[in-house]
Order: sequence, then C-alpha cells, then structure tokens
Amino acid sequence: MSGAAIVSLALGGQSGGGSGGSDVTPNPISFSNVQGSISGATNSQTISGINAPITLEIDYSGAARIECLVNGSAQAAAGSGTQVVISNGQTLQIVMQNFTNSIESGAVTVKNISDSGAVLATFNYSLSGQNDFI
Repeated sequence: MSGAAIVSLALGGQSGGGSGGSDVTPNPISFSNVQGSISGATNSQTISGINAPITLEIDYSGAARIECLVNGSAQAAAGSGTQVVISNGQTLQIVMQNFTNSIESGAVTVKNISDSGAVLATFNYSLSGQNDFI
C-alpha cells in the first residue's frame, strides 16, 4: 500500500536540549509523497530528539481522509486537523484514503503544536479513488 499523511506535534516548551525543561523539538523528519487509488501511505518516520510526548497536527487540502499509525497501530482517523500524541522513539506513518469516484490531491503539512505550531514536514498526495474499480 502506498500513501501519504501528515501529522503535527503539539506541546508548549523549549526547543533544544536545555537542562531541566521539556525538549519538544524533534529531529528533522521527511515523509514521501503519496500516490495510489483508494489509499496510499507515507514512509514511516521515527520521532527522536524529544524528552516529553508531543502532539502532532495534520492539516491538508482536498477531500481525502487520513489515518495516523503510531508504531504500526491506528491512533486517529479523520479529516484535516487530526491530532495524535507521540513519544520519543515511536514511529509515525500517515495513510491517505479516497473513497470517492474522483481524483483527490493536495498538500499535507505536519505541525508540532507543542512547539508553537512549528512545521515538521510537508508532502503531496494524489489518489484516483474508486474510479479504478468501476
């Protein structure tokens, strides 16, 4: 299955490795673009460099639906603005879904709400939908 998803992280706190506080700024991540028919998934990314759980928010254009997988297990499925909490060492993969009879495409942005909405990653998706099966 190929696909793409975007997730944003959220937790207010300091960035970097300062002493005594929460580090909610993860190391850089990069999701692959997603292409497919009904669904497609991004590559899996390991979240590292944080010492407290963060909240990710996935915003995107288009009428697709997303599912966020943390360590391979579904954690959230909804529309744009979906949030998921993730901890250091966990993996994140985003699955885009299109159950319509038309092509859906758009851009996805993963934000770290815990770090003032900092953008962690962006990617594009294009899904042909159920037209492939009609």
